[in-house]
Amino acid sequence: MPAPLARLSLILLLGLSGCATPPAYDNNYDSVVLKPGDSRICLGNPCEVHFLTPPGKKHWVISGQNVYPGSYPPGKSVYLGRFVSGSYSFQLEGHQGPVSHLHVAGRDDG
Repeated sequence: MPAPLARLSLILLLGLSGCATPPAYDNNYDSVVLKPGDSRICLGNPCEVHFLTPPGKKHWVISGQNVYPGSYPPGKSVYLGRFVSGSYSFQLEGHQGPVSHLHVAGRDDG
């Protein structure tokens, strides 16, 4: 195989391998991982949501639009639950960073 064609094949193979990467969490639902200031779209319904809390010494309270508030440890990936179709915002109380947003676009075929 000529060198340019081999190089192109390798680039295409590496590019497509990202499509075959397993999800962040092994389950039957789509999932997203948010951190302060992130905006994400989840195509599955329901969508499992995890949030990376900033490091520090205090627990963080995460609240927001259409979100039940809860207290979570610093510097961890925390599970916020399964969210159905709709738009959500997540704010760390007492944190100066921007709000995180999630839109669950999937529909329930069940």
